[in-house]
Parts: sequence; C-alpha cells; structure tokens
Amino acid sequence: MADGLQTQTGNNKKVKMIRSDAHLRYIRREPRPEALMERKTETLNLRVSPELKELVRVAAARDHRTVSNFIEVLVREHCDRQGVGIGQKPAQTRLSS
Repeated sequence: MADGLQTQTGNNKKVKMIRSDAHLRYIRREPRPEALMERKTETLNLRVSPELKELVRVAAARDHRTVSNFIEVLVREHCDRQGVGIGQKPAQTRLSS
C-alpha cells in the first residue's frame, strides 16, 4: 500500500488508516453531532427567490454540507443564541395598548 490516507470499514465502524513512513495506525472516526440526532421524518417546504436559493447553495457548498443540513445548522445555531427551545412559550413581540 502506498503512503497516504485510506478509509476502511471494520467491526461495523469506519476507521482511517494512515501510513506515514513505516508506521501504520488506526484512528477511530467519531460520529458527527448531526448523525446523533433523531431520525428525520418531517418535510419543510419554502419559497425563496432564485438569488437567495443560489446564495444558500453556494454557502452550503463552501461548508461542505447539503442545503438541508446547512439550513438545519443555521436554525439550530440561531435558536441556541436566542435561547429558543421546544416547548417554550413564544416571546411577546407586540406592545400592549
């Protein structure tokens, strides 16, 4: 095998084999946080302008994500910053008259 990086599956876990000089070592690949989330069963459809769709596509590609994963990450980060969680009452946004 030539020097370099290879991915191999063993014991139902993906591992990376790195060959450097004469040493071979295995690195266990940790699951990404997205992979630990519960199974997705819901669909969200929205209409956007062609320009916004292209912006999202380009931004997702730069992050090496799918468009749906990119939007999911943006929404989760926004909710974390704003302290929004499931089961919380929405904040009042209208002034009482």
